[in-house]
Amino acid sequence: MKSISIIFTLIFFTSNLFAQIDTIYTKKGNIYACTIIELDDEKIQTIDATGSKLGVYLFLVESVNFDSIGEIYNLNDGYTVDIETLEPALEWRLEQIEKEKELEEESVENEIAEKKSNSTNAPKDFIKRDEGKPKFSFGIFYMPNLIGTRYFYYDSYYRRYTVIEQSSSIIESQFSYNLHHRLFLTTNISYTSASVKNKSTSQVTYNNPANTNDSGTESEYGLKQFTFEFGIKYYFKEFFSNKVSAYALAGIGKTFAWAKDESKVLFQEPDPNYTYTNNRNEYLEDSNSPFLFQVGFGTEYFFNESLSVYSSLRFYYSATSAEYRETITDPYTKRSSTQSDENSDLVTRVGFGLNFYF
Repeated sequence: MKSISIIFTLIFFTSNLFAQIDTIYTKKGNIYACTIIELDDEKIQTIDATGSKLGVYLFLVESVNFDSIGEIYNLNDGYTVDIETLEPALEWRLEQIEKEKELEEESVENEIAEKKSNSTNAPKDFIKRDEGKPKFSFGIFYMPNLIGTRYFYYDSYYRRYTVIEQSSSIIESQFSYNLHHRLFLTTNISYTSASVKNKSTSQVTYNNPANTNDSGTESEYGLKQFTFEFGIKYYFKEFFSNKVSAYALAGIGKTFAWAKDESKVLFQEPDPNYTYTNNRNEYLEDSNSPFLFQVGFGTEYFFNESLSVYSSLRFYYSATSAEYRETITDPYTKRSSTQSDENSDLVTRVGFGLNFYF
């Protein structure tokens, strides 16, 4: 662009230089500064300071001065020099003017090409500007009251796990990556843990005969859950150019559970003639490891390009399957039982959070 400006400056200087070379005085007393490019017996062909051609008829002319030669024409004597001697100078001027035109056309073409190039590169420029924006974000999502189901409590009387309704708050972390413009790839992670440990003992002392009988039980059960979700988030407007942007989201995920369910009798040796086995831990883990599918929508308010607050409403569909098995063996019988469960659930999660962009 700088070279084009220099060319235009040179053209402007050269044109103005030519405009000062010759002077025509008219019968009316007007003075016309110009560049003479052609002479004949009827008129003088000229170029003015603006680059426009103009023919001046001799019957209107009082006198003509040509460059450093001086006067070449006056009303009384006509041409005072042989105009053929001026031909080399006129041809040189025409060559210079032609070069000026070529330079001007070339500079105009370059300017058009540059504009076209800028226009062609506009999307790339936009992408570059877009690349200047944060590509990653880390968010903390808080659900103050989530009602859901968890297989946690084992009823020893009926020898099976039961479903309990549990109300609790959940904090979820969210990582996201800007794939393109308003589309984000999201990863949600949450973790919960609960455990219970019981121990009870008793002692009975007999006086006659003197004897002491100790008894007791010890049990421990717990559940840890880690949920991983993978999804997308789409903003309906350019999110940094508007204070508030609405978005839609969808995703799939899986919960992984680790369970512990152990119990033992204290102060007593196990009866070798009686055995009892089960898969309580496996059943508890399978029952609490659902596959998840979620859809939802929300709004996000941007304080700046680095910090925002948002809220969302999500609909979660989950499904689990589990099988509980136990075997009891004594000197007389061997009893085995199996229980299969398939469960699905649809819950709504409402919450709000913070997003940090970087």
